[in-house]
Amino acid sequence: MDLSKIQKYMETIYFITGNNGKVVSLQNKLENYGIKVEQKKLGLYEVQADDVETVSINKAKQAFDILRKPIIVDDSGFFINDLNGFPGVYTKYILGTIGIDGIMGMMKDKKDRTCCFQSVATFIDADGNPHVFKGLIEEGVISDYIDNEQRKDAWSDLWRIYIPSGYNKTLSQFSSEERENRSMERKGESAFSKFAEWISSESYTSQNN
Repeated sequence: MDLSKIQKYMETIYFITGNNGKVVSLQNKLENYGIKVEQKKLGLYEVQADDVETVSINKAKQAFDILRKPIIVDDSGFFINDLNGFPGVYTKYILGTIGIDGIMGMMKDKKDRTCCFQSVATFIDADGNPHVFKGLIEEGVISDYIDNEQRKDAWSDLWRIYIPSGYNKTLSQFSSEERENRSMERKGESAFSKFAEWISSESYTSQNN
C-alpha cells in the first residue's frame, strides 16, 4: 500500500454527521492511511424513501453540492420484524421524538422481538462521483428492559435495548474489550471497513490517475 498515492488525491474527508461516535469510528479506520476525518454539520433534508441506500445517496449529493469536497455520510436503519420493519429509515426521527421508551412501549407483549441494523456509507469523491458501501445486516433481539448503562462512546441510544445475536446482554453492557473482540470477529463487514479497504486498494488510486 502506497500512502503517498492515497494522500495525493485526498488528505481530508468531510464526514457529514452530528454523531461524534461515528466520527471516531471512521477516523480509527482511516488513520493508518494518513487521511483526516473532519466532522461537518449541515442542515440536510431526508428524502422520503423506504430504503437506507436511497436516503444515504440523496444526502451525500446534497452535502457535496454545498462543500464541493470529498464527503461521506452514513445512514443506518433499525428494523423490527414484528412492527413490519418499523422504524427503518425513520430511526433517527423516532429516537428524537418518542425515543427508546416509545419503542419499548410498542414492543409491549410482543413475542417476536427480533430486529436488525442496516447501514450504508456513501462517499463522494472530489469529482462528484458517488460510491456506496453497504454494511452486513446485523441481527439481534430487543431486550425486555432498558439498560441503565449510558456509555459515552455509544453512537446510539439503541445500545441500551439491543442484544446482538449470540449474546445475552445489551451492547451498552459490553466492556471495551468485548466490543473490540466482537469488532475483530466482524472485521471487514461494516460499511466503514469496506470503505477503508476500497480506499487502500488499487481500484481507488487507479481511477484517479
